[in-house]
Amino acid sequence: MGIQKTNVSNEGKESHKKNGASILGGKDPLPWYSAKEMCLNTAKYDKRFSLLFTIGIYSGLRISDLVKVNRNDLRNKYVKIKADKTGKTELRWFPPGMYELLRLSKISVSGLKKGCLFGSVRTPEKPMTSDTISIALKKYCTLAGIPEHLDIATHTLRKTFARRLYDKSFDKSEALRKISTLFNHENEAETRRYIGVMKEEIKAMVLNIDSDSYDDRAESLHHNRINADSIQEMIVQALADLNIKAIGKD
Repeated sequence: MGIQKTNVSNEGKESHKKNGASILGGKDPLPWYSAKEMCLNTAKYDKRFSLLFTIGIYSGLRISDLVKVNRNDLRNKYVKIKADKTGKTELRWFPPGMYELLRLSKISVSGLKKGCLFGSVRTPEKPMTSDTISIALKKYCTLAGIPEHLDIATHTLRKTFARRLYDKSFDKSEALRKISTLFNHENEAETRRYIGVMKEEIKAMVLNIDSDSYDDRAESLHHNRINADSIQEMIVQALADLNIKAIGKD
């Protein structure tokens, strides 16, 4: 009797691959300082790629949407684009820091050409491909001294933007909620995996398997900092437990 092969649908394979890669694999965000240095360094060789990378780390747009940004968008300091992947209209604002980085890179918005800013060499009216941008990004990251162990690709720009938003936020839980909404993620756990937080926590847990001093409660406190609202909630709950009515509460 021959061995019967089990049929696995392509959808199942893709789902398994996606779920497995989303936890420990995937592209890495760049440290913010390194990302800005990479943009400045790239400007020495190719100002167009420097412009592309700068917009990428400050907007979080997917590459397929990023290449649609034009001079008028940069002048208006925001862009409204119908995303290729979702078909939904996405709005991004360009913060002052982006224009300061462009100034340091000696890139003038007013001096940019009209139409397609990021056209390919062969067909200037059409945007560069993702592969072309990925190759350039890896090249300029190497020239800028970005650590070789980081997995770099076009999605790195988007993840760098998201991770910066997270790192700069005091209330990590609220930051995850907002980034999750901005990126249209299914939940906040997906966002934590996406920006590399989950990967870092798992790595720390494994590397400290024999350490008696390691305490993951410190990680929990770091990512769920107490704010004014949570303190008020705790006080109200404590008073309720003692059958005391809080002032100003019905």
